[in-house]
Amino acid sequence: MMKLELRVNGEAVVKMEIDAGLLSRLLQLKPSAAGAEPAKSSPMTKAQAAALLARLDATSVEFLKRLAAAHGALTWGETKTLFKLKEWDQFASGPGKTLARAVREALGETSARLVWRVEHEWEGLEKGEDEVCMLRVDGAALQALREATGAEA
Repeated sequence: MMKLELRVNGEAVVKMEIDAGLLSRLLQLKPSAAGAEPAKSSPMTKAQAAALLARLDATSVEFLKRLAAAHGALTWGETKTLFKLKEWDQFASGPGKTLARAVREALGETSARLVWRVEHEWEGLEKGEDEVCMLRVDGAALQALREATGAEA
């Protein structure tokens, strides 16, 4: 919460509190500097994030909690260990697909997206070299997940 006070001739004429996080989500702004790249994750509210978490299995919830706590970036190595996977195709056709479907249902949008990766970072890597590549969530979706999972400090 931010406090705002408007003074005229030294006297306070307006005093209010602004929910900066909510304002940012409603305007779909990133907390970083103006001109920053737009978010790739579909925006969502805290209530939508909570509804999403309620739809998912315990491992997927833990995955999103870790992403939220890590400010929206989690290594592929940690993801593989969490879901007990060996390769990307297993994630894409299993937990990734389930998560994508749950996000689309929670947001009511057929093209909604939550978790993404920078494809060119993964290209040309040998098996095991991709462990440090990141899965990401950003923008209003990250803020909503942080609030819904209690990661918001």
